Amino acid sequence: MKDFLSELLICPSCKAKLKLYNAEYINGEIEYAKLVCGCGREYPVTNGIPRFVANDGYVENFSFEWNRFNKTQLDSFNRTEISQVRFREVTGFGPEQLKGKFVLEAGCGMGRFLEAASKTADQVIGIDLSFSVDAAMVNLRKFPNVHLIQADIYNLPLPLKSFDLIYSIGVLHHTPDPKAAFLRIAQLLRDKGAIAIWMSPKSRFPFLPKATSIARIFTTRMRKERLLNIIESVVPKVLPLVRVPVIGRSLKGWVIPVCDYKGKLPLIESQLLEWSILDTFDLLSPKYLYEYSPWQIRGWLTEAGLSDIITTSPAIVARGKAILG
Repeated sequence: MKDFLSELLICPSCKAKLKLYNAEYINGEIEYAKLVCGCGREYPVTNGIPRFVANDGYVENFSFEWNRFNKTQLDSFNRTEISQVRFREVTGFGPEQLKGKFVLEAGCGMGRFLEAASKTADQVIGIDLSFSVDAAMVNLRKFPNVHLIQADIYNLPLPLKSFDLIYSIGVLHHTPDPKAAFLRIAQLLRDKGAIAIWMSPKSRFPFLPKATSIARIFTTRMRKERLLNIIESVVPKVLPLVRVPVIGRSLKGWVIPVCDYKGKLPLIESQLLEWSILDTFDLLSPKYLYEYSPWQIRGWLTEAGLSDIITTSPAIVARGKAILG
């Protein structure tokens, strides 16, 4: 953690400024310390990350997932531009929008989109409730403009109206109350700032449940290690069928998610298999997985007081801008 971040943080309980004590520096960065509030609360800094939660609560599966697959989706590791392209498609934030901006990612996981944003943005902060922040620290420690915080999205240690750009990709629908989570992060947007989110869409056939929806009745209750073992045995057998016309289309949409990036540097076979195992675990393991229609999400942005609202489907991308107030 850099001194810059310690000066920004506030107590998530009383919203007062925090004071830094017992800081241990390694290579110019705060590796261990405690942040103390006048209200009596203390928050530790370990592994260079300020921690505002005692545990990972309802996202234990993501702590496991992103420390197990800590580099699979990282562009600099898999030598593709998959995360960069996805980031641009969802957020609409290109180099010209990111340059010189203060950016927040709500739900950063192991840092795949932080890496994409950091190439142009001035400063990028990633928050996550899970211990995936430790994987992100390993992946992104070399980026001087990336900062990580372990915190609860409903009770953030960040001042209101602090960020020029905010994004959250595939995260809010895994929270207990996605609308409340969105409204909370929208409060952190500066005047004329922009926010973008990606949400899980409602099925066009609500009376015909997906195989994955039925499976989730059982898989969300399994031990994560057991679930991953099952997925690792099943996906290699199903994956070849995804390439079969008609059958493959059905399997891809209703049984197994598959990365179908067709850029300059596509995934090789072993990477595709690992990515598919990861995405299947990501679908079957979370405690919460809500689905929405574009008009529902548009209502959130309207309630947050945003303008220039755009929503798309079938995969719901929503964007809006803060009105000067």
